[in-house]
Amino acid sequence: MDWMGVIVEDSLKDVSVLDHVGIVEKRFKELGVSGKWTVLEVSVNEEDFDKVVKKLKRGLRPAWYAYFTRKDRQVIVFKGKKFNIKKGSKKSLAHVKNWAFEKYNLLPDNFTLNL
Repeated sequence: MDWMGVIVEDSLKDVSVLDHVGIVEKRFKELGVSGKWTVLEVSVNEEDFDKVVKKLKRGLRPAWYAYFTRKDRQVIVFKGKKFNIKKGSKKSLAHVKNWAFEKYNLLPDNFTLNL
């Protein structure tokens, strides 16, 4: 089973990571007068997953994140940081949200994992 995830293309300083994922769906999120984001729903096979995570840890812009789900696991990747949590764990997700707020002032309500 592949990992399924979401990457915002606009969050990438290095788009070469996209060479290692399958793009399942590409959609645009309107941001009003400030433009739009390109949101990619992706699949990553197990063999490439660690490579993709490493590239994201180096290539994401600060305060942006990508996330992946497989079975009962979720992996959330920020620049320089990876969280591996049990899917549905409110305690673990709260830890990630607190870290994101402390590190990047990312408000918990702006932190969503919809897949």
